[in-house]
Amino acid sequence: EVQVRMNLTVFANENVESEILLHLPPIFEITDNAHVGTGSVIERDTSCIEGGVALKFPVSLQPTLQHLSFLVDQSTLRLRTKIYCAAMKNFYVSIRSVQGILSCAPIHSVSDLLCSDTLDDSKLLFGNPVANKTSSIELGFFLRDFILQQGDAIVLALPFYGNTQDNSMLDCEVRTDPALIAPMVKWDALSSQVEIRLGANLGPNVQVWMNLTSTCGFVLPAGGVMQSDEIQMKVFTVKWGMSPWIIVKQVQAVDSVLAESALYFFPPQVGKIRALELTFQILTPYFTRGVLNLTLPMLNASIPHMTEAAFVAFSEPPAIVQANAKWDNEAQIAEIVFVEGVPYNSAIRIHLIPEFSCTTTEQGLTSVNRKFVTLQKQGVITKIRHSDS
Repeated sequence: EVQVRMNLTVFANENVESEILLHLPPIFEITDNAHVGTGSVIERDTSCIEGGVALKFPVSLQPTLQHLSFLVDQSTLRLRTKIYCAAMKNFYVSIRSVQGILSCAPIHSVSDLLCSDTLDDSKLLFGNPVANKTSSIELGFFLRDFILQQGDAIVLALPFYGNTQDNSMLDCEVRTDPALIAPMVKWDALSSQVEIRLGANLGPNVQVWMNLTSTCGFVLPAGGVMQSDEIQMKVFTVKWGMSPWIIVKQVQAVDSVLAESALYFFPPQVGKIRALELTFQILTPYFTRGVLNLTLPMLNASIPHMTEAAFVAFSEPPAIVQANAKWDNEAQIAEIVFVEGVPYNSAIRIHLIPEFSCTTTEQGLTSVNRKFVTLQKQGVITKIRHSDS
């Protein structure tokens, strides 16, 4: 249920008894306890908006500027669905008098309506979470207080995702829970959006899973997927049109090296570096043996010509990295070699002690150069999320 207040300024050529009508889009409906104040009534009026509702307020207009304010009690109106509330801008006002009806005038300033998500607890999961590989894509959400009709659609924006069947209806298997009759899937390569059109009614108050199987041909981004990536979705309904975008709340990381990564310098100040500490959490079941490159653009190394430089490296859990990490002074990269695979969701701590003289640049680690501190494994680059400065 929502409360509505309308403020407007009017001017009449003469004294006249009139009615001011506030025309609301059909997304609003009248409650059983409707009340808009003494002498005011609600009526269904389609003169401005097809299928809309009008709130009618009697007023005595005078030949002067009048600043009027009308308040509609919160128990009077409610939204049919909260999916569209933030985008409701099509409100109109008209004046009805014995001289006729003034043409509909749009209300130019409409505040956003604050509302909870109709598509709640949304999740995006992948059956084969490997960067640049074909995978199933599973979208889950709780459909609250709303019914999606046959022919309505869920639209999911997948930037940087690929598909071999560009701009076409996809001939692939789609599994849904609850089961829907033959949902159709369309991929738009230009906008990187996939549309899942329902073959049956759905809802209300039901947990929904839509699994676009690997036969749909979706290729995950070459750069992997981070938990912090803002994947968006929206709803198209035949009745109401397209809703605003909402952000999927939980996104599975794909071939991402880390979460909650942090880099610390010892001592934590500009000048000579005695040690570094790197911590992160594994977010992929495919973190195998191999090289993890740590880029450190704020390091100045003093290395004799034609001499190899390295860090002494040890880890927690123990013995998962090689005991020395080579330093490429030209590229400013430390090569950390994992000699063991690491299980999903493991917390990792790596200590690096330089065997050469090194200092920070004069600026140290700043908000500007921090974004260039990265980790790279098997072509997937991720940024350090936290660090001392």
